[in-house]
Amino acid sequence: MHVSIKNFVKHIKFMQSSNNDVILGISGARGVGKSVLMMKMSEEFKGGLYDMEKYHIYKRKELIDDLENFPDREMLCVDEAITSLFKREFQKKSQINIIKMFNMYRDKSFLIFLLIPHFWDFDSSIRNSLIIKYWIYCFQRGEAVVFHADKNPGTFDPFDRKWIYRYWKSRQIHKAPNYVCNIRWSNVDEERYSLYKQIKARKRKLDNEDEKKEEIPITQIVKQMFKKNPNLNQAQLAKILNTSSAYVNKLICKERDDVLTNDL
Repeated sequence: MHVSIKNFVKHIKFMQSSNNDVILGISGARGVGKSVLMMKMSEEFKGGLYDMEKYHIYKRKELIDDLENFPDREMLCVDEAITSLFKREFQKKSQINIIKMFNMYRDKSFLIFLLIPHFWDFDSSIRNSLIIKYWIYCFQRGEAVVFHADKNPGTFDPFDRKWIYRYWKSRQIHKAPNYVCNIRWSNVDEERYSLYKQIKARKRKLDNEDEKKEEIPITQIVKQMFKKNPNLNQAQLAKILNTSSAYVNKLICKERDDVLTNDL
């Protein structure tokens, strides 16, 4: 079933009118038109052309500021969400703060676009906690398929990855339990897209030194994880941290030595 951008945005506005926020994850390979789809939906949402300078976000700090200061039912376009909500950077204080704010500011009924090449690269606290209402997968230039999150409280995977894989492989994705619709869109005009690329190039060059200073020391992360789950072994922890078991063992030994030194 194909749905027009106009009708899909109308549905989003209806959700907002019922005091719901609408956070959309948009993924897909390079060149399939993720950013163009976001621009098309944003223009429809705003009833015409919108201010890319105002709404397009590339830094965590900018996203945090806008979540705090934008009025209710506004729009935020996080164009490269991998810089803000990447699963391998879960230890960054600003990323943790954004996840908290998504929950704290639900009553502001924002429309938030989160663009990322691979959906499963989102921080699991975003992907698996019903924060994202719809996942839009752009599978070819100008066409996407939309899935909704499963609200079953017992699920650890609201987007039912195994079912999506099975039905996509059999070319029957419309039978997937959380399938919503397909969306098609055309290109924006060259002048508009050129302006978008200029803003994107300038904004993403902004200094990120403040974010680097906010990183939690990895030894502290190890300590917190073991405190939360004492049964974790080194191999499991290494997988979570995307590193080697030898490195994890070195961190654990260092933590143990620090404790002994402090006791003396």
